[in-house]
Amino acid sequence: MEPRALFPTHLYGGLIAEADDWIERLRADILAWREADPGGFPRANAGNSWHSAVDAMTRPAFEPIARAAIAAATDIFGSEGYRGGTRARLTEMWANVSEPGGWHTPHIHTGALWSGVFYVSVPDGAPDIVFMDPRGVGPHQRSALYGAEPEGDRVSPPVQPGLMLFFPQWLPHYVVPHPSAEPRISVSFNIDQIVPEGPKTPSFVSVPEVLSRDEITRVYAQLAGVKWGAGLVDGGRKSAMRANSVFFVPDGAREDSPWHWLYRKVRDLAEIVNAEAFGFDISADAEIQFARYATGEKYDEHIDRAGAMSRAGTRTLSCSIFLRQAGKGGGIRFPRADEQPPHTAPGDAVFFPGTEPHAALPVEEGTRDALVFWFHEAAGGKDDAA
Repeated sequence: MEPRALFPTHLYGGLIAEADDWIERLRADILAWREADPGGFPRANAGNSWHSAVDAMTRPAFEPIARAAIAAATDIFGSEGYRGGTRARLTEMWANVSEPGGWHTPHIHTGALWSGVFYVSVPDGAPDIVFMDPRGVGPHQRSALYGAEPEGDRVSPPVQPGLMLFFPQWLPHYVVPHPSAEPRISVSFNIDQIVPEGPKTPSFVSVPEVLSRDEITRVYAQLAGVKWGAGLVDGGRKSAMRANSVFFVPDGAREDSPWHWLYRKVRDLAEIVNAEAFGFDISADAEIQFARYATGEKYDEHIDRAGAMSRAGTRTLSCSIFLRQAGKGGGIRFPRADEQPPHTAPGDAVFFPGTEPHAALPVEEGTRDALVFWFHEAAGGKDDAA
């Protein structure tokens, strides 16, 4: 059997090219800060070491390193596959100065997303940060496989002035004491993310006069003699929440289908509406269903994208075209929307996400007919919704 490495831990590192322009000014400011505030802000530092307050990014001398950290973190977000437009935010930044014997106890950076360190001064030959295997005691029970791993259970990367490291905040690490007479100086920081909200997806888009009177007449002519079935839920179950009749159009997307003209017309419009209002990734195929509601019939609040193991689980964009309105009652309602579709005359249409709750209101008098399209993310088997 061959081993497989799971859950890699990413450690990023690189030299900051422009650091030569400001690193000495940064070093002088850190030493002056320590002199002005010798007590500092103790955290994991121990021995002969100093830890500043965590608002270092507000000091002018730290502005270049703060910019460099944000830029590097933004690149890392891209490498890690974060949502496009996600921005990095510095939540904390502080300076560390370790004299001979100074060190930092093992710790993590709770409350951050990523953590990092930038090296200002590194005494010759001084070891520095050590990263520990985060999986607990198990990996320390050495096996031939673990013994063959080049990293082992602890990693101490070589460091130098101008180097910046990034690591996940949950990765345990510590800083070892150093014997040199020169101080070891670094700047540490924590990074969080700002996720873009993006435009709000509308509950629906109402489009008037999608089908003409002649096209509606053509639809009814083609419906003559078809076999209607009962409207079901959950892929084939009768329920008190739904009572109506339906007819599924077989293979409407095929060019030799008598319904292809209708599919092509609505499909072309769906591409435009989707691009302008929703931005879904929809396939070229679609399910087409005629729904008929007689007096007393309805379909209570539901969503069209339902049933993960059926084709209904990939319904992404829905379209309902009004063919005939009831004499009283009926219609479609979106409970979460502030307003309801303004265009509901025969031939008008409403497009909405497959996850948007909606209901077919009870018909009090007459009959209501609707033409429903479901555009999918992928192909699959057929299911039923309204």
